[in-house]
Amino acid sequence: MASDVKANRAPGTRGLFSDEKAEQGISMMIVYVSLVLVAAVAGAVLIQNGAKLREKSERTGSEVARQISSNMNFVSAQGQRPAAPGDLETLNILISPAAASAAIDLFKATVMLQKGDLSMNYAYSDLGPGSQLFGTTEVRDIDDSHTAAEPLMNTGDLIYIDIDLTADTMEFAPRDIVSITIFPEVGNALPIHFEVPSSFGDDLVVPLSA
Repeated sequence: MASDVKANRAPGTRGLFSDEKAEQGISMMIVYVSLVLVAAVAGAVLIQNGAKLREKSERTGSEVARQISSNMNFVSAQGQRPAAPGDLETLNILISPAAASAAIDLFKATVMLQKGDLSMNYAYSDLGPGSQLFGTTEVRDIDDSHTAAEPLMNTGDLIYIDIDLTADTMEFAPRDIVSITIFPEVGNALPIHFEVPSSFGDDLVVPLSA
């Protein structure tokens, strides 16, 4: 009986069954390889994004640290005039770095001066004060790092910011209300507000209270 079954089996049947299994195996292999490739690409993307996020967070952390450590203190202000009577023609603002502050580059600072309805912005000039330009004068420079070309201000320094008020018709008269804001490259802005004294007397140098 068994010999009859074998005899009645169609020629090539066993080969057909083997080809179907081979095709199924190849298909599964293709699917497996595709999954492996997709996983590899996804892993590479995740690693790349993780590196970018880490770099961004480190850069942000460094920037925050610089801003926290880059602060200035207002010490005093004075106005000068060449003769009496007359309005104040030169403004000197004495500033110093806050305790444990990083070095502050005044070359990249901006000073905004407001008097009544008038407003003027000043950038640093190594040639001294002029129209929309301010200069600096070191009162105390502990490490001799403050120069005209590189006006750095370090812990312990005392630096005057000098503004020529006549260059932009910003002279101070008695009872003028003045607002000044010093913007460093990084860190907090330094706001200064005062009212010019009601009388200058015969003084050529007039203290300005904040």
